[in-house]
Amino acid sequence: MHSVLFRRLLVSWTVILAVLLVLVVVSLIIVVNSIFLSHEARYLNSCIDVVNDVRLLGEEGAVDSADLPAIQDKLIAAQKCSVYIFDEELELTESFVHYNRVEPPPVAAFAEYAEKVYASGDLEAEKDRLGGVTVIVAGTVVKYSSKPSECIVCFRSVENVQRKQAVLLLCVISAITVALLLGVFVLIRHISYYVTPFTEIAQAAIDMSYGNLNTRVKHENEQGELGLLSRSFNRLSASLSQNFIQLEQERSRLVQIVNSSSHGIAVTDESGELIQYNPALLELFSQMRLKAKHDITDDRRLMVIPDKAIWEKFDSVNASGTSERMVYPIDAEHVLWINFSPVISAEGEQVGVVGNFQDMTELERLERTRREYVANVSHELRRPLTALQGLLEPIRDGLVTEEEDKQRYYDIMLHEIERLSRLISDMMQLSRLQSDKIKMQMEPLDISEIVMDVAESYRSDIEGRGTTLSVDTAENMVAVVDADRVEQVIIILVDNAIKFTPDDGSISIRTYRSGDRVCMEVSDTGCGISEEDLPHVFERFYKADKSHASEGTGLGLSIANNIIEKMHGSITCESELGKGTAMRVSFDAYVPEEEGEAQ
Repeated sequence: MHSVLFRRLLVSWTVILAVLLVLVVVSLIIVVNSIFLSHEARYLNSCIDVVNDVRLLGEEGAVDSADLPAIQDKLIAAQKCSVYIFDEELELTESFVHYNRVEPPPVAAFAEYAEKVYASGDLEAEKDRLGGVTVIVAGTVVKYSSKPSECIVCFRSVENVQRKQAVLLLCVISAITVALLLGVFVLIRHISYYVTPFTEIAQAAIDMSYGNLNTRVKHENEQGELGLLSRSFNRLSASLSQNFIQLEQERSRLVQIVNSSSHGIAVTDESGELIQYNPALLELFSQMRLKAKHDITDDRRLMVIPDKAIWEKFDSVNASGTSERMVYPIDAEHVLWINFSPVISAEGEQVGVVGNFQDMTELERLERTRREYVANVSHELRRPLTALQGLLEPIRDGLVTEEEDKQRYYDIMLHEIERLSRLISDMMQLSRLQSDKIKMQMEPLDISEIVMDVAESYRSDIEGRGTTLSVDTAENMVAVVDADRVEQVIIILVDNAIKFTPDDGSISIRTYRSGDRVCMEVSDTGCGISEEDLPHVFERFYKADKSHASEGTGLGLSIANNIIEKMHGSITCESELGKGTAMRVSFDAYVPEEEGEAQ
């Protein structure tokens, strides 16, 4: 399929060639006609010469019969012309006919011509059609002194010449037609040779416009403008391909960065349509979309963020071109900080708005925990300090005079100071655990032995309160732990069990194996923990008693949890309000190297 350029060039050059060939044909026809006309003129002049010679002989005097041989010789010598001689009665007296493969016209036609000559005296040479034959004819009247005058008619047929002219013209036209066809063929090949490369370049440019940047043209080695254009096109294509690859890489990086971001991101164009968002945004509003599913229309924006207030903020920033921020509570527990910023192009034009959705739930929780921590520390410190102040002021003011009362006051103050010292010690220990300042001395130990030692040390106190203590230990309960820290954990758990178990209750300590784990459990039949408090029992200063009237700092279980995590163990709590609590601790069982290699 030829290109438009090819067709236009072909039509243009064909028209030009046809015009040139027409001009050549016309010129040739003119030249051929001129040649044949010159031949006819030569014949015509021959006849005129004969007639003039005869006329001159007549003017010299009467022509008698003795002069006829000379006249005949002159007529025969007149370049193959034919001569008819008519008397005054228009009867043919003599004839000298030259046959040139064409039958001459009938004598009657020349008799009529002779009549015209007699009437006019003589007739100039002319081309005429006599008896259906085209001839060049001339005539004159010759007057004799001894006999009546005669009319001499000279003629030459040009039929053969005209046939030759027609054949020659036909040959010329045929040759020109063949030349025209050959010229068109050569022109097509010539135009195709030059146009085809440009057509290929045009097609390559079209392919490149549709995204095929790997297309190349094949004429780089050509000379002139074609080679220059081909090399320039291939360089352009290679450069665009490289730039496109780089842009795709940058876009891929950007998409990966946006998709891997923990913040939700949404981008709109200048018309406010949503053009990009990341999975984190969908996760943030997943529950909200489920709740509002029945209200969502075909609006793509509401299918992602089902709240018109947020999209109104997008439209507001798009209209004003200034950044804005809003705090958006998804529900009672989740809060978002949303920053809306206009997107500015390299030309300085605003092309959209980007929204950054930051989940501040964890930060708010940490801030709430910090405030609670400060409040708890203040509360725990205030109690002993208030007690000390209340005991010191009466002694300072001299209101306590009895030595026995003073001693009782001193004992209470000493108790409060010890309580304050324990609180500060626990806080420092927890801080050191959380900052990795305490190093664990890990070694293979039998957990059951440590449990037995701790249980024996508490047995008298527990049974003295009327509480039942039962210990059930298994053999070969070896784990890689820090002995002192495991003992500290057991003491914390037993202290809690004693604290919250009534006098007629029971406390149970046991060790057992669960797969490849060494487990320990401290359970009691105390007051138990409510279901809503269970997730928080390992937090600092957390107490089920909101008034903090119970004994203890509220740091014990948090310290135990941090110690167990340092030793790569785990602790869980199961409890039912009013029935008791069970604390379970587990560690990886120790496997000797020989046994491990054998396995």
